[in-house]
Amino acid sequence: MTGLKVIARVNGLSALGVSNYTADTTRPELTSFDLSMDSRLLSLTFSETVRASSLSVGQIQIQSTAAGTGSVYVLTSGSSSSSSADGTVIVVNVGVSDANVLKSVIGLADSKGTTYVSFGRTMIDDMVGIDVVEISSGAGQNVAVFTEDTTSPTLVSFGLDLSMDIAVLSLTFDESVH
Repeated sequence: MTGLKVIARVNGLSALGVSNYTADTTRPELTSFDLSMDSRLLSLTFSETVRASSLSVGQIQIQSTAAGTGSVYVLTSGSSSSSSADGTVIVVNVGVSDANVLKSVIGLADSKGTTYVSFGRTMIDDMVGIDVVEISSGAGQNVAVFTEDTTSPTLVSFGLDLSMDIAVLSLTFDESVH
């Protein structure tokens, strides 16, 4: 190819028109997801680029079984959010209140075997607005990588009430404890 002259076709007069155009009709699919209860991050990996701004966190359901017959919790948009850019991986920052609920329910999101996700078709769109393939609550997808919470809770405050016949000691921690 050395010595060949390249002719730019950018002036609008010599540009080539498309001869065949096929519109995108492929729906994005969740290919895998990871959940770290320690860092409170939910990573969603899709089959194609998705529009991060179309994410509806309130449609993400974490469930303890694939069939959805056990414990179930739907993330709240008031607690959890994402600041990811458009791409094939969207990272959701699981908010403190959502994480505390997940941590307080024994048998939900406490191991790989108790962590499944489901969501509706309007949870996120691809770059041209096509809805994601739904994962029904009766066929939840199992987590690929699960990281348990290994950070010890911290005592935030305490109170001692001696005004009754029985003393009451109240302890407040920075996260749910069992």
